[in-house]
Amino acid sequence: MEKYLIFSEKNPIYLLCGILVVAIIFRLYNFDETIPLSMDAVQFFSYAADITTVGRLPESYDIAKPGWSYFLAAIFSVFNFEQTMQYMQLQKLLTISISSLTIFPLFFLIKKFSTSKYSLLGVLLFAAEPRIIQNSLSGNAEPLFIITLIVTILLFLNKNEKIVYCAFIIAGIATCIRPEGLFLFLGITVMFIIRFRRQRIVIPKYFIGLVLFLLIIAPVSIHQYQDGMSESAPERVYNIINSFFINEENSPSFGNNISTNVASDAIDESILKKDYVKLVITSVTNFSKYLGWTLIPMFILLAPLGFIMFFRNIKIEKLTLIILTGIMSIPAFYAYSFPLLETKYLYFLFPMFCVFSTYSLRLFIEKFRFEKILLGICFVAIITSSILFIDLKFDNTHERESAFIASYVIENTKVVNDYYPESKYIWGFDVPKKWAEYKQLRNESESPDFTFWDTRQVWVKDPNKFESLESFLSNSERGNISHLVLDGKTDRTEFLNEIFYNEDKYEFLNKIYDSTDDGLEYHVKIFEVNYDLFENGDI
Repeated sequence: MEKYLIFSEKNPIYLLCGILVVAIIFRLYNFDETIPLSMDAVQFFSYAADITTVGRLPESYDIAKPGWSYFLAAIFSVFNFEQTMQYMQLQKLLTISISSLTIFPLFFLIKKFSTSKYSLLGVLLFAAEPRIIQNSLSGNAEPLFIITLIVTILLFLNKNEKIVYCAFIIAGIATCIRPEGLFLFLGITVMFIIRFRRQRIVIPKYFIGLVLFLLIIAPVSIHQYQDGMSESAPERVYNIINSFFINEENSPSFGNNISTNVASDAIDESILKKDYVKLVITSVTNFSKYLGWTLIPMFILLAPLGFIMFFRNIKIEKLTLIILTGIMSIPAFYAYSFPLLETKYLYFLFPMFCVFSTYSLRLFIEKFRFEKILLGICFVAIITSSILFIDLKFDNTHERESAFIASYVIENTKVVNDYYPESKYIWGFDVPKKWAEYKQLRNESESPDFTFWDTRQVWVKDPNKFESLESFLSNSERGNISHLVLDGKTDRTEFLNEIFYNEDKYEFLNKIYDSTDDGLEYHVKIFEVNYDLFENGDI
């Protein structure tokens, strides 16, 4: 009977392709072409759009990770779509494809610590991981960074020293994609010295790898420096060190350095006061909380157990993964100190989690008879847990309705209050609908500083900085805040929620939209501000 079961040491490529199909199905099932790009993905898109339009690297962008935009621009130039939204959806399809194809290098990485059949189970953990699936739909740089991270580790673990040097090249490419690539480079630097420490010429050998790395990142870094960008990967690292350990808390450059990484209202007070004890506590607390959260449902038991087991009979390959896991955790610790409370800073650890989980699974399952039957049960359990988790935790209906509301905002307003996270789709819709329209605007502009962002029609302002509706409207120039977009959520500004639940009290506000009229579950009201009545009336 066992020969008919799905897991086999023979011809794993067929099963690997089957898992690829599973990965693609999971991602395409959750793909919605009506939802635009948002947040960072729009920035990547706009930079790529400008590169494609002008045929060179444009100025007036401050972007830390241009590598993904370079890749997008190369792909965009091959196509000739009429609608801008089509290019946005292409961007998301690219991240879906890259995320799905990641299982191939990941398979060979896991196989260095296990057998083929268990490696297949390990890549399934990645293919069906709910957060990886959701992230692959975003159009962001993480999928490309993750696959370069895996390839870097694979090359570094190769027994051929010449191939090891290729790891430094791919680490350079990874750094151009995301600044976290510098920590990947730091990790393989440490392990290179450890691995070849008994060789008398270890330093000259390492120098070759260093040169290869610098040759990759130098052109990008030089371009960013010449254009006055403060968001290059090396500049970011410098700003982190400068902000935390050099500048005085009242130094003007301190605030500037921090602002390049996070909005000022999100900065933890301990950073500004240089309270390092509180800073460390905040970082460790948030890291532990979000690490625990991201381990659910795929890795919650398997990854920690596998990590501990890796210390048994430790060899250079195991030590490499342990060291890299620790070093690649540093950016997350830094982000969570602000705090920037997003799980994406831990996604770069997921390939290692897959290795650790597979390692612990193998040690556990091999203790029992009917090994392949248990492997099949694990296969079903992974698929089922992924489906249930996505269904319970990810509200695709809400995202689709949020995008619909954002499209209405773009068509009918000028300046609105921020209502994040639902407002994130405004930036994705606020682009010229026709690709040719933007190209024309770009080519006709006499300003060398013209960017994709100069085509924006709607602006969003943060209401949390104001104590009352009167101050929010009065501190703007007449007519600046044209509309209020309200949903009554408990974490919204109190004076805006007061309008949502008591709209009849505000004569100077004219309700132009109520989402319940369209049968939406997400209840949103949009009001137009009549400044004549506002200035002559009482609030």
